[in-house]
Amino acid sequence: THAAETELKSPALLSPRSHVFEHKTEQGIPFGRFGTVHGPYLALSPTNKCTFLPTNDRCRFCGVVAHPDENAGLTVDDVLEAIRIARAEHPVNVVYLSIGHLASDDGGVAFLEPYVRAIKKHFDILVSVDALPPQDNSWIDRAYGMGVDAVSYNLEIFDETLFKKVCPGPARVIGRERFLEALEYATTVFPS
Repeated sequence: THAAETELKSPALLSPRSHVFEHKTEQGIPFGRFGTVHGPYLALSPTNKCTFLPTNDRCRFCGVVAHPDENAGLTVDDVLEAIRIARAEHPVNVVYLSIGHLASDDGGVAFLEPYVRAIKKHFDILVSVDALPPQDNSWIDRAYGMGVDAVSYNLEIFDETLFKKVCPGPARVIGRERFLEALEYATTVFPS
């Protein structure tokens, strides 16, 4: 005898593809290469640069593809245009700027500053930054001072052994302890 199989069904509807993904910047870069939108959440990567990408230090899960024609990153105007277009179709209330390892002491804060200032000038919107921790906490203060509403120093994997295996570059160059220190300090700077 065969055990009766129970088939569970749940209706699901696919949302139509957003028109945002059809957009290209003035430089001809497709939106889908540097951004994504999920309802009120708009994630943008103004640069595809990360010093770990072309090395064995690359994070094992990273899906970023380096495009040689985009070395300088997006212009501030391209980012503002992407936000305008996304907000015309979606209820975007958070812009999440993501940046890889730029081999700078500031964790990418100086690179992101013109984007953050322009976004805050032109939109009433929250700005979150996903970056690797800076070497010095003063850069966390500066991020808050320039208008960043939230920071994410994503350790990715809390287990120390797995962190070293899956994220060899950040583990070696920054270290797990610096991630935790930066996060702890950021809680004293950014409101809950």
